[in-house]
Amino acid sequence: MRQGVLHVIMAGGSGTRFWPVSRSRRPKQFLALVGERSLLRQAFDRAAAMSGEQNVYVASGAAQRDMVMQALPGFDPRRLIVEPIARNTAPCVGLAALRLLRVDQEAVMVVWPADHVYTNQEALRQAIELAVAAADSGPALVTLGITPSRPETGYGYIEVQDGAAAGPGARRAARFVEKPDLATAREYVASGRFLWNSGVFAWKVGSILRQIETCAPGLWSGLQTIAAAMGQPAEERIISETFASLPSISIDHAVMEKTQEVLVVPVDPGWSDVGSWDAAADLHATDAAGNAFAGDPGAVDQVVLVGSRDCFVYASGDPGRPIALVGVEDLIVVDAGDALLVCRRGDSQSVRAVVEALKVRGRNDVL
Repeated sequence: MRQGVLHVIMAGGSGTRFWPVSRSRRPKQFLALVGERSLLRQAFDRAAAMSGEQNVYVASGAAQRDMVMQALPGFDPRRLIVEPIARNTAPCVGLAALRLLRVDQEAVMVVWPADHVYTNQEALRQAIELAVAAADSGPALVTLGITPSRPETGYGYIEVQDGAAAGPGARRAARFVEKPDLATAREYVASGRFLWNSGVFAWKVGSILRQIETCAPGLWSGLQTIAAAMGQPAEERIISETFASLPSISIDHAVMEKTQEVLVVPVDPGWSDVGSWDAAADLHATDAAGNAFAGDPGAVDQVVLVGSRDCFVYASGDPGRPIALVGVEDLIVVDAGDALLVCRRGDSQSVRAVVEALKVRGRNDVL
């Protein structure tokens, strides 16, 4: 991969859909939901393998600073981009771009969510190389589009334009579309023109800043104030105050859906956004009855299933306490020691509602 590629891992989410294991003091991206390493550690290692650890930055909330340093032993804190307050991905990207502009004005910036999983690392690496090359050759904002394997209603889609490719491995985007209903998702997949929106981007630092200026002037105005404060005595205070006033908006809504400069690199890297307990369950091997297990090994060893099928059990509570499922099917059971979640497979997106209900009840001790 060419020199001057700087990676930014966005690690500031709250992970409420993974309650009761994901908490404010240890959100989803800091958990080993799939494999033995945390999702953030996996994301960092992927980027470091492509461009070297010294070229990997992490953007995270101020309250998560210590969590990042614990998850990444030896990480240089000068490469931690601190968001003073949660403001969605567009302000995060803008702040990161300003930081990287001071490192290398010609850099290609690759942006990764911290909580995704890929099973085909070589396909991913090749796609990133194509995306970097496309971004480096002009003003394009490049994103990875995942070849859909099913009519999924939980993902956004990108429609690619018919006709010639926009460069080696890249297609021009026609439009971004929100999460569809099932019938529409089936039409999208059957057409062959739609890809899942991965949330992985590559662009020159100057290119994304110019597009923010054009497509999101309110955000751009605040970023100008932040840029002027960088390196000044009152930098921390001004950035904190200004960032809090920025609009809370995603980079898709702020820029990608508005600009004509979007290119898409189609790829099938065995991708999952690990967006729910259902998604996590699908990433684990099953026994002969379709059951899967994950969590702390000592606690998992205490799980007993009798006459049960297609269940997923995540055990991270008291390793001496048995968990038994008898004669049930299609359940997700998550034991966190001080809280227990039981839901039907397919319903885990509603876990957010549980978190909101607990907030109303003042149960901050389990949030």
